[in-house]
Amino acid sequence: MADLKYVMFRDKWGRLHPVIFSGAMVHAEIAEAIPRAVRRGEVKAGATDYSCPEVVSAGFVTLGCTGTTGASESLGIPSEASDAMVINVHPYSGGADTGMEASIERMVLVKHIEHAIARVKA
Repeated sequence: MADLKYVMFRDKWGRLHPVIFSGAMVHAEIAEAIPRAVRRGEVKAGATDYSCPEVVSAGFVTLGCTGTTGASESLGIPSEASDAMVINVHPYSGGADTGMEASIERMVLVKHIEHAIARVKA
């Protein structure tokens, strides 16, 4: 199975949100893009108590998520053994409305496109 990367975020309510993405991308890019997108969405919605999600762990995961491994070199943080459980049970298309769900897919798609363009140019 192909290796994918992930970054685990904790929102202002303490809930964990995994973001899984292509191994061709860099952990630090996602760790920067997601909080920026969340903040922009919360400000646009008129929130005055917005708080960016923080990165709590990062590493590698295989399709089917039988476990997480490694660490993010670009962030300097390891994966956690409990991350696999969070990844497997996270309500990706439902559950708690934190404002992150609408932004994450667009930001990951943008990063995938940026990487594809950079590879074509290289």
